[in-house]
Amino acid sequence: MFANGFEASDEPPSARTCHSCCKLDENTLAVYGGKTSADKEELADDTLHILMLDQLNKGSWGVVDITPQSATPGKRFGHSTVFMDKYLVVFAGQNESTFLNDIWLLDMSGPIFSWMCMPEENSPSPRAFHSTVLCEDGNSKG
Repeated sequence: MFANGFEASDEPPSARTCHSCCKLDENTLAVYGGKTSADKEELADDTLHILMLDQLNKGSWGVVDITPQSATPGKRFGHSTVFMDKYLVVFAGQNESTFLNDIWLLDMSGPIFSWMCMPEENSPSPRAFHSTVLCEDGNSKG
């Protein structure tokens, strides 16, 4: 499902901490944001990295080719991501010293990938180092 629109690199993302990682399908993970150094305040770039596993569980890394004119969630850490329907959702976190409460969506069905920022009028208060889980059963089904 996710092979189209990805640029294969076989180079994993740089070492990082405080990033997010979420499952896109049975064989695909997305890694976004974080810090590249635990003792420095260097933030990772805002490239969306993809790990695709084949039937032998051998991994292949790639990046999502975002439309050049598209705004992005930007460099951040302590945020959360979840995959819902066809959207990768990035929520909140921190950039440098500012806590965030923004919500960004990326339609992963392609072939064009561009981030959309949701209006903040109903967003929760700013936060970082939280978690997000998609409820798949019951009254709160997402």
